[in-house]
Amino acid sequence: MSASPWLVPLESSWFSYRGQLYSIKRKRAANGPYEARQEYLSVKAFNKAAISDLLTQASELHRDLKPDAIEVCVPLSRKERNAQSCPWSPPKSGPSRLPSTLELSAEAKMVLEDIGEFLKPETRKRYKELGLPYKRNLLFDGLPGTGKSSVASVLAALYHLRLYKINPSDVNLADEDLPRLMAATASNSIVLLDDLDRASLKNITTLDDSPRAGGISLTGLMDLLDSTIADGRIIIATCNERTMLQDVLTRPGRIDREISFPLISVENAKRMFRRFYVADLDSMDSDALVHKLGQQLVDGQVSPAMLERHFIRSSGPLEAIQHLGDMEGDVVPDRSTPRSMCTVQ
Repeated sequence: MSASPWLVPLESSWFSYRGQLYSIKRKRAANGPYEARQEYLSVKAFNKAAISDLLTQASELHRDLKPDAIEVCVPLSRKERNAQSCPWSPPKSGPSRLPSTLELSAEAKMVLEDIGEFLKPETRKRYKELGLPYKRNLLFDGLPGTGKSSVASVLAALYHLRLYKINPSDVNLADEDLPRLMAATASNSIVLLDDLDRASLKNITTLDDSPRAGGISLTGLMDLLDSTIADGRIIIATCNERTMLQDVLTRPGRIDREISFPLISVENAKRMFRRFYVADLDSMDSDALVHKLGQQLVDGQVSPAMLERHFIRSSGPLEAIQHLGDMEGDVVPDRSTPRSMCTVQ
């Protein structure tokens, strides 16, 4: 920003910015410990373009101050939600990962571009012309450690979107909480529903689709995915086993796109190896070491997270290769054996 606004510290005041005069009213909320830190601002100007310019500049300034951080919100406890107007926790800033630090399949990488296209003003205009809700629902399918949640964080950082996390297995959430949570999310944001398949196995539904005590029903999840609260919101649901999800949750129109996150390929493992040990490999026969690494791996053998943890724990490239067979991690489950699940009556 080439100029900085000044603000008289009064409840109601005027300020000048970029040759425009603005009126601002400040009101502090005081309904609870979270809202005691909130302020409601009402800004008026002589034309809408001036307000739009002010908000754009403020957003850019915020990004410049924290270029590598993302804002994450989780639902407050039931007691706090009942006492306050905002059902989300205050946003917590945390470091994000860059796309270059993830070894992803070509399909997973395309998601980054797809969301970029979705967030363009012309895409928003197109949705409006067609009378469609401006939102995107994605399903990330892959075993634990394949990068599903990491990609959600990368998207939040890459496009400066706030990330809201909902655990479908949370017994403190019920169907009636979901519309309120969605209504309180910011426009152009991501809502992450993690491990949707595990939730459906535990406490989402019974055979008659009635929610158990302190849980979310299948109908509640469908209503969330069908929510008309759009305005650039992106819902990302993740699952470890795609076959465990009921078809009514993933039908076209409810899920716009499904993306598979496979276990790491040999080529991606080699790239990760070079990235982790770039300084060490400068003084070694790097090609020979990378080739030796590739000889000990096969495509789809380990998850990226498992291999990443092994490299972090190893003192150098030689030790990493020598103890490659000693990697500790979750056993890759056999997906060929079907498991029972609830059905919709």
